Parts: sequence; structure tokens; C-alpha cells
Amino acid sequence: RLGRICLHRADVAAHRLAEVPGCRIAFEGPRFKELVIETPIEGAELASRLARRGFLVGPALSRWFPDLPHHLIVAITERRTLEDIDALSEAIEKELAER
Repeated sequence: RLGRICLHRADVAAHRLAEVPGCRIAFEGPRFKELVIETPIEGAELASRLARRGFLVGPALSRWFPDLPHHLIVAITERRTLEDIDALSEAIEKELAER
């Protein structure tokens, strides 16, 4: 049951984040608790901005893969509600609009 919840919420998050202008799901395929987004803002910078809004995401993939500077890992666990996912999506949308 818990696994199905995690799969569902990661899928919901991927669909919702893909709707944010300027945000793209970087890698297709199955996902469980985590996904990678790509935005015009560098991953580390976006993680920092989101932290100021109360969202802890990351790390930025550039830490290990310098050729992926705009990529960020987003964890969606069973503890995140659908409302949390919507709030994160809205925060990312605001950050991209303010860049």
C-alpha cells in the first residue's frame, strides 16, 4: 500500500511540475519517491530560493554531473500530501516567473 502511495504521488508531482512554464521533467521512465526537474535557473540556486520559501529540495545534480547545471532532484515521499505537491509547484512557478 505504501509503495502505491509513493508511486502515485511521484506521478502526480511529475504531471503537475511538467505544467509549470519553464519546468521540465528531465528523465522519463518509472519513478519512485524522486524525480529530476530541469529549469532555466541553476539547480543549486533554485534549491536555495525554494528553501527561503520553506521547501527543502535537492540536491542539484551539478554537484556530481557538471554538465547538468539546471537539474534538481525533488523528493516526493509518502509524507507529502497532494496539497504539498501543489504548493511546491506554485513556489517553483513563482521563482521561474521572478527570474
